[in-house]
Amino acid sequence: MMEKVLLSIIAASVLCVVSSHVQRQYHFVYEKKNMTEAQSYCRDKYTDLATIYDEEDVKTLKGIVDESKVDKTAWIGLYDDVNSWRWSDRDAEVEFTNWKEGEPNNHGSGQYCTLMRTNGEWNDKPCNHRHKSVCSNVTDVKFILINANMSWTEAQSYCRANHTDLATVRNEAENQEVKDAAGGEKVWIGLFRDSWKWSDGSKSSFRYWKSGEPNSGNKACVAMNFNHPGGWEDHNCDHNKTFICYKRSNVTFILITVPMTWTKAQIHCRADHTDLATVRNEAENQKVKDLLKKADEQHVWIGLFRDSWKWSDESKSSFRYWKSGEPDNGNEACVAMNFDHPGGWEDHNCDHNKPFICYEVLCVVSSHVQRQYHFVYEKKNMKEAQRYCRGEYTDLATIDDKEDVKTLTDMVDLSKILKEDDQKVNSLFTTLHSLKFAFLTMTVCK
Repeated sequence: MMEKVLLSIIAASVLCVVSSHVQRQYHFVYEKKNMTEAQSYCRDKYTDLATIYDEEDVKTLKGIVDESKVDKTAWIGLYDDVNSWRWSDRDAEVEFTNWKEGEPNNHGSGQYCTLMRTNGEWNDKPCNHRHKSVCSNVTDVKFILINANMSWTEAQSYCRANHTDLATVRNEAENQEVKDAAGGEKVWIGLFRDSWKWSDGSKSSFRYWKSGEPNSGNKACVAMNFNHPGGWEDHNCDHNKTFICYKRSNVTFILITVPMTWTKAQIHCRADHTDLATVRNEAENQKVKDLLKKADEQHVWIGLFRDSWKWSDESKSSFRYWKSGEPDNGNEACVAMNFDHPGGWEDHNCDHNKPFICYEVLCVVSSHVQRQYHFVYEKKNMKEAQRYCRGEYTDLATIDDKEDVKTLTDMVDLSKILKEDDQKVNSLFTTLHSLKFAFLTMTVCK
């Protein structure tokens, strides 16, 4: 299996490009899997399924794909979160629903808000439709009909400004009360869900839908179509496809020895670094454990906290390293690493003061600029190869260190450069690609 990668290295004379998607490496995986399997594979081997931020990313993916190994489409990390229903009143749990049979069905792939029908049953509808609504007052659990037709978002704003919120329905009795308040009208209630999300929790709003897409409420996962210059399509998540992973840049962990509460530690890390430490695998856990030897106290805060256990930076890492018997207290909502129990994690009271671990995205600094290697498997002599590279890219490959050698050996398709008779390496050449920084355009010339 050949996986072509993007190697990003930043010149010492250039400031690190700071953005939410700096220093990503894309990896094509040509073994077909369904969306769930692909996500698990990417999270295990790399960081996650690919997040795409702009047309430059689309261009990069189209440039490195081996189309002979892709059956038109490949999974990316975008999906429609059809199971994320929650109440506008943030303190309310979704314990009761009264959906009409066959609902919610996300018809047309754009129904994110809930309308109560005249018979009290619920239906998912596009949030921009205009209907009457029912607000609630928490103090006396009173439901109030609002006769003005509004979108769901407008109704939410109105209810919050003039009452408590859009109606939350917690049981059959309250459902009947809202129905009675509606007086035979179809009305908005406070139940809604998220729309398209990225698997890694990124906030990219970039979309590159193929014309006519998304087109079905039953297709909740997104694939990139390489026969339709990279356009995106919604597909059934159970279908098996090749897929695209990405690998987050290396990170460095920083021990802060001044004790703080978990919240103050989070603020400090976000202000001076990136965030409280997210620990994604055994190797990173070991890095943090090594730092603990410098701490005077037994425990240090990391970025995990209790909200169905999430990371401070909203990453989706499922890696856990709980000490035996932990977590053990519903009132202890923040996580610390225990030095005396080789790196085991414990839940603690968030208001306790402890040293903590931040992380920071590393900018790889060297004398060689950011570049992409490209293998060209058509045979040429040296002068022809040089002319081709200078015409199509920048030049023949420059290799600065062993890391470059490793990158090239990882991405090469040996089946295209080995002779069948004696398996000796034939001649090949690689090229460097021009690239654009956020604030600087650079072409590597010799």
